[in-house]
Amino acid sequence: ALSIGSRQSYGLRSPDWAYMSYAGGKQEELYDMANDPHQLTNLAGDPKYKEALEASRDALQARLER
Repeated sequence: ALSIGSRQSYGLRSPDWAYMSYAGGKQEELYDMANDPHQLTNLAGDPKYKEALEASRDALQARLER
């Protein structure tokens, strides 16, 4: 599901991940929906989740370009 806030705030949610981008991508949030369904632990700054973060960025960009 795609969520659009202000002009530079977007979110994308899948069964596995919730990703939010704010301030034109300068701030990000990434949540593991299987292990953290209440979105309490932001994983965006954790190097272990770099691939998931990049994939989420790419998926959001592709969705916005539709």
